[in-house]
Amino acid sequence: VYQHLDGSWNIEVTLRKPIARVFNTQNENYYLDEDGNTFSTSFRHSARVLIFSGFIPDKKDNLSVSTIINNDSLISIRKIDDIYRISSYVCNEPLFRALIGQVYLKKNGDFILIPLVGNQKIIFGRSDNKKNVVEKFEKLKIFYEEAIAQEGWNKYSEINLKFKGQVVCKKNKI
Repeated sequence: VYQHLDGSWNIEVTLRKPIARVFNTQNENYYLDEDGNTFSTSFRHSARVLIFSGFIPDKKDNLSVSTIINNDSLISIRKIDDIYRISSYVCNEPLFRALIGQVYLKKNGDFILIPLVGNQKIIFGRSDNKKNVVEKFEKLKIFYEEAIAQEGWNKYSEINLKFKGQVVCKKNKI
């Protein structure tokens, strides 16, 4: 914001659209926007976005996802690029935007999706690249359209997408 010599004002605003809220291991929380940049949360408003928690070492800093992806040493230790791939896919897919409420990152690097409907957990595994993420979500979509429609929401306690070309499930103990 600044004022010109003639008394008129100029206001420049950059609108950021959050796609994920990250809770890291240092007890910080921050948003990740659709461009892959992090920014602080607000006490006045909380965006309704996908929540990521667990063993996330990444602090809120000014490193964008594109910077991390293009740096071999950063990509091996940072998880924010993996978070970005999952959250951007979920945000752009109506079924998963309505279905997935939270994502937990385990110590071994596997992402666990926690749906809003049903009691199952979805073991997503790693999200090393965009192709991998798209393939896993496509498998999950087919599973929900075919298997859940036939068997119901409460038949399985675990849906595992880690394995290439297959979905492995554990039945609920009755």
